[in-house]
Amino acid sequence: MSGFDVPIVLMVFNRPQQTARAFDVVRAVQPATLLLVADGPRVDHPDDVARCEAVRAIVDDVDWPCTVVRDFSDDNLGCDRRIVTGLDRVFSVVDRAIVLEDDIVAHPSFFPWCAAMLDRYADAPDVLHVSGRNDLGRYGPPGAEHLLVRRGSGNGWATWAEAWQAVDPTLGTAPHDLDATIDRVDELALDPLVRSHLLRLVDAAASGALGAWDCTWWASCVLVDGWAVVPPVNLVHNCGYGPDANRTTNADDFRAFLPVGVVPAPADTDPSPRPAPDPSYDRSSLLVDLMATYTRPETVARLARSRHVLARVDGPIDADLLHHLAPFDHVDESLAALAHLRAAGLDHPQLDALEAALRASVAQKAGA
Repeated sequence: MSGFDVPIVLMVFNRPQQTARAFDVVRAVQPATLLLVADGPRVDHPDDVARCEAVRAIVDDVDWPCTVVRDFSDDNLGCDRRIVTGLDRVFSVVDRAIVLEDDIVAHPSFFPWCAAMLDRYADAPDVLHVSGRNDLGRYGPPGAEHLLVRRGSGNGWATWAEAWQAVDPTLGTAPHDLDATIDRVDELALDPLVRSHLLRLVDAAASGALGAWDCTWWASCVLVDGWAVVPPVNLVHNCGYGPDANRTTNADDFRAFLPVGVVPAPADTDPSPRPAPDPSYDRSSLLVDLMATYTRPETVARLARSRHVLARVDGPIDADLLHHLAPFDHVDESLAALAHLRAAGLDHPQLDALEAALRASVAQKAGA
């Protein structure tokens, strides 16, 4: 059987339009092994039955030589549980895979690059994740083949069965383990902002409030001192931002417009040296992700300016809120990250609003 020899997983649910775009890319790649994971219709959404059937008809139209493994649920398990159970099944039958959700449209160069990274780091136990998304659009030194970072994206990614099966969904937050987990975070010498983000997830897991599969996966990887491989150029487009999404419901989120580039296929022989970890990418991409949630930047700026007054009146401010406001504690870095996105080709009105809010914050502090 010919075709692309790394198994490809496609996760689908009830969005025919997005699924058709993602599947067209998969068809062009013609993987020799295709694993299809589908969630079932929700009982309180009558339209789901027809939409789920339409999606399954799209992905069942496999017109190239291919081994197809289907894991279609009759019941609705929900996004996070369905992805986790689906990948449990996937990695019971294959030893590595590229994973796409129904709204991820990958550039053709993503697939050979990803396959090369899976081969390159197959025997590196500390590299657990290969990401097709560069959250900053472009990043890294000239000629870089890839970056080694903490923050790998779940928007078009790959891993190995051994890595996936080692995930601890509790993040080590059972009562008798929690103190040891927090000590472990401190031992990792993470960037302070990334450390704060990780601790927020550990706290959420301990309280039972952490349900997002990708947050659990990322945190679990970092807690075992794991690394992610990221391309120097963004290779995937997420076409699923909007009201039908599970979490990214803001159709005008600037991350939905991140430019997609092309990366040359890595050489089969004489691979470049393993790069040094790049904490600057982790820090900048986290600031970008926090700012992307500000649908009304001017309102967030006012909250950031008034938080010290609120603390005097109402007592200590919630740690999650303080973390959310971190871009206003690092204004110069936040402005530099936005400028970097512009230089990478992202043009979006939200960047103007964010820059204005950050600069107004600086001016207010100067005049205080």
